[in-house]
Amino acid sequence: MAYRLRPLAERDIYQIMSYIGRRNPHAALRWQVDIYAAFDFLASMPGAGSYRQSGQVKVSLFPKDGYLIFYQVNEANIDILRVLHAARDWPKLVR
Repeated sequence: MAYRLRPLAERDIYQIMSYIGRRNPHAALRWQVDIYAAFDFLASMPGAGSYRQSGQVKVSLFPKDGYLIFYQVNEANIDILRVLHAARDWPKLVR
């Protein structure tokens, strides 16, 4: 199975890398490698994580080093919906 990054997830990744990179560019690159490795893991093990119901939509949630990866499993791939820091008010951001 493969993964697809949805536009909001791409934006989240860019913003997180920009934030980390202002303080430590090498740490931002390490974070990027680690988060994409987590996407690869989820593509190989789509049942990992826990499920949340958001209205009529079922969303899976996987924690990774203080961040939360929100995704949906489809027939051919998984869609990475959002990548948010766990300290954010994510219930309001993931609907």
